Amino acid sequence: MALLTSLMAVPPGPPCRLDDFLLAQLTIELAAHCDVSRLSKGKLRRLILAGAVQVDGRPFTVPTRTLKAGQRLVVRIDTYKLLEEKAVADTAFESGGGIVYADRWLLVANKPAGLPSDRTVVAGRDNLLAAVSRYLAADSAGGVQNDGGDGGGLWLAHRLDRETSGLVLFSRQAEVNKYFHELFRQRRIDKEYEALTGLPPQPVPRSFRVENRLDRVSAAGAAARWGSVGEGGQIAATSFSLLRRLERGLCLVARPETGRTHQIRVHLAEAGLPILGDSLYGGAVRVAGQAVGRVMLHAARLRFKHPADGRELFFEQAPPEDFQRCLGLLGATQP
Repeated sequence: MALLTSLMAVPPGPPCRLDDFLLAQLTIELAAHCDVSRLSKGKLRRLILAGAVQVDGRPFTVPTRTLKAGQRLVVRIDTYKLLEEKAVADTAFESGGGIVYADRWLLVANKPAGLPSDRTVVAGRDNLLAAVSRYLAADSAGGVQNDGGDGGGLWLAHRLDRETSGLVLFSRQAEVNKYFHELFRQRRIDKEYEALTGLPPQPVPRSFRVENRLDRVSAAGAAARWGSVGEGGQIAATSFSLLRRLERGLCLVARPETGRTHQIRVHLAEAGLPILGDSLYGGAVRVAGQAVGRVMLHAARLRFKHPADGRELFFEQAPPEDFQRCLGLLGATQP
C-alpha cells in the first residue's frame, strides 16, 4: 500500500472535466508506484466522491466538474484502495414479490437489504432503479405495463441506504415526480421505519423526538459518517416511539420529518441507541453470540395522497426474515 499526495496544475488550454484530467495525469504520475493499467475512470470517480480531491483549496466531489487553466489540485491517494476492484455482494431484486403496487402514475417496491437504491460509481452494479426498470420493460410482467409514450419513465422519489430494507416510492411520470418532491418538501408524505437496538442501561421513554443539525464529520477519504454539528449542516428531525421492549434490546418506530443522509442512524446513535449491525455508528454486530448481518433498519410504512385523484394510499411491509431472526435473538418479553 502506498499513500501519496499529488500536486498538479491545470495547463493552458480549453476547460476539461475533473475525471478526464485526473485519468490523464495520474496515469503518468502513478506509473512508478503501481500498475496503472488497472486505473479507470470508475475508480477515479470513487476517489473524487470520497473527498480526496481539492481544487484551489476546496473539495471537489463531482467527477464531471469543469476545470480551468491555472487551477491547482491536491489529490490524496491510497493506491491499494484506488486500484482494488470493489467487491460487491448485492442482493438480487425479486420482481415477483418486490412490486407492492403499480399504476400509470407511481410504483411502490419492497427493496431487499443489500441492494443499492440507485446507480453507483461501480460500473455494471445492479440497483433497485435498474431492476424495476427491467420489470416495467417486460411486455406483460405481473400485468403492469410501462407507460411508454404517455409520459412514461421511472424516477426514485426517495432512497434507502443499501443495507436498509423496505418500501421505496417511484414516480412514473415527470409531473408526478415534481408532485412527490413537493409533498416531501412540505412533509406531507409519512414514512415509518422499524429499528432494532441494544438494551440501554437507562429506561427509554415511550416516545421522544430529536432535532439538530447534521453534517459530514468524517475526514476526506474515510467512510462517509454524519453527526450533529453546532453550526452549518442541515436541520434534521425524527420522532421515535417504543414499539416493543425485548429481553436484550428494543424495537423502535422512527418517523423522519426530514430526509438527511443517515438521519435515523445518527439520531439513534447519539441518543445512546445505535442500531444493531450499524458498526459505523457504534451498533453491536453480534446478539446472543450470533452475527448481525446488516443494519437492522426497515422502511415499514408509507402514506401519501395519490397524484391523480387525491385519495389516501397506505402501504405496509412486514420486516424480512433476517430482521425477524434478529428479533428472535433479542428475545421478546413484552408487546
